[in-house]
Amino acid sequence: MKLVLRLAIVLSLIAVALAISWYPWREPDVDIGVSRTVTPPEDPPPAASEPQVDRPNLRADRSGRGKPQMSVADRKLADEVVKLVNAERAKARCPAVVPDPKLTEAALAHSDDMARRGYFSHNAPDGADPWQRASAAGYQRPTGENIAIGYPDARAVMSGWLASPGHRATIVNCNSRALGVGLARNAGGTPYWTQLFGA
Repeated sequence: MKLVLRLAIVLSLIAVALAISWYPWREPDVDIGVSRTVTPPEDPPPAASEPQVDRPNLRADRSGRGKPQMSVADRKLADEVVKLVNAERAKARCPAVVPDPKLTEAALAHSDDMARRGYFSHNAPDGADPWQRASAAGYQRPTGENIAIGYPDARAVMSGWLASPGHRATIVNCNSRALGVGLARNAGGTPYWTQLFGA
């Protein structure tokens, strides 16, 4: 009888552990990545909406706040992403990318827009895509963009991107020579990341 009781207790504990492990906790998300030189994977993005084809959001911030700015701490995280990108590119025998202020401006504007308006997509709700954002910031030859949400630091977001073939391909595209990284947070502190690469 004691053996049956012990077995029932063990099975109950296992069932509880499995139920907890399957609970749908909010995990960080990455999209599928977009690139002009690499075909993204066929899998749909886990949290992104379908791209829109309306007119792009290329005007100044409608809130009148001016251009978004990263905090000193977030700027350090963005700089660390650039270092991690170059470490990965070195493994792939690609030249290092250099930070570009125009790409950074476009990447940060997109992260800030996603954080403020609560969406997760390469295309803004009114249609702006990565190429249009880069052009609006004065950069004419973008090569690819990666976005992510919820990752707490540079190593975590890079691990998320590198685990996806499409994102990794954008990172190690040897045709890219420049990079902008934008990090913005919504009112609850959730981080929104954008990497925008250029030739």
